[in-house]
Amino acid sequence: MKLTNWLAIGLSVPPLVWLLCGCQKSTGPDALAEGIPATVALYSDRGCGEESVQAAEKMFQWIGYTVSRLDADYINSESLDTFSILCVPGGDMYRYAQDISLLGKDNIRGFVSNGGGYIGICGGAYFAGEKVFWRGNQLSMTSLHYISARRGSGQLHRSLF
Repeated sequence: MKLTNWLAIGLSVPPLVWLLCGCQKSTGPDALAEGIPATVALYSDRGCGEESVQAAEKMFQWIGYTVSRLDADYINSESLDTFSILCVPGGDMYRYAQDISLLGKDNIRGFVSNGGGYIGICGGAYFAGEKVFWRGNQLSMTSLHYISARRGSGQLHRSLF
């Protein structure tokens, strides 16, 4: 990976984490107010760029968060409620969409709806979209449908503390 890519990740991801601190939860939505450190579920299965996984893991550890690497089987069959944040790193969002089942996608949407944070880096951000376009073409994949493709619509909740 080029130094400019590492620099872009290093400069853009930490502010995003700080913006999402208001979404932290450990065992409940009020964990931040209770001073409970964040726990991060880091998706690290097929399609993930290993360098992106390692960079995200080191960043979260540097901040002081506990990181657990999860695969698609876990997301498809287990609750994410013991985590504060789900991070889906850079990689092949089309592979993510194939490996994470409809139930797994429902698990992610439920987690976020209940106060969990979602950080999508590169392919992980595309995966959260309502529609996914790549090189001018819409991909035929089932994404999370969280980010609306229409300009000026959607909700953003953020808190610095």
